[in-house]
Amino acid sequence: MQVALIDEQSCIGCTICLQRCPVDAIVGAERRMHTVIGSECTGCVLCVAPCPVDCITMVERAPETPRADPRVARARARFRQQRLAR
Repeated sequence: MQVALIDEQSCIGCTICLQRCPVDAIVGAERRMHTVIGSECTGCVLCVAPCPVDCITMVERAPETPRADPRVARARARFRQQRLAR
């Protein structure tokens, strides 16, 4: 399974990937580098195409990185939707 990886040297901190990630697996602040929480990334690739500087790639998950639990991912997605609806 693949997960997103952000080239932190190239990241401009635009926050587009943060907005696209349905499970909040990307953290960072505006105009600051962002990073992916590998254990939370579901590999959905929704963050890759919108990146204006193409600094996000999909890589094979490291064997020691825990896989995202589908139940937890669904719950995170629901909480995200509720938060954005406010």
